Amino acid sequence: MVRKIRTALCGSVAGRRLAVLGLAFKANTDDMRKCPLPDAHRELLAERADVHAFDPAAAGQAAELLPDLVLAASIEEALVDADAAIVLTERSAFRSIPWQALRSTM
Repeated sequence: MVRKIRTALCGSVAGRRLAVLGLAFKANTDDMRKCPLPDAHRELLAERADVHAFDPAAAGQAAELLPDLVLAASIEEALVDADAAIVLTERSAFRSIPWQALRSTM
């Protein structure tokens, strides 16, 4: 996953703000057992990326598992000044994100 993100950002995530939407591995749950983010987050932090995440159901577990992760209060907050948006979960709320309207936020 990190390789794909790095490639999409021209080879480096250093100094880039990344918005991660969805932390649970299964849509509309708080289950983070198989979530790829913990390992990816450590790698992204090591490469000096600024990661902000949003998941209304899994935020509590995420705070315990990833204390260095910045948790946003909303999709919009996670996307502010983001260089990339990474959608990890098929949460129903993420299907109707008004990308055109939020584009200027990023």
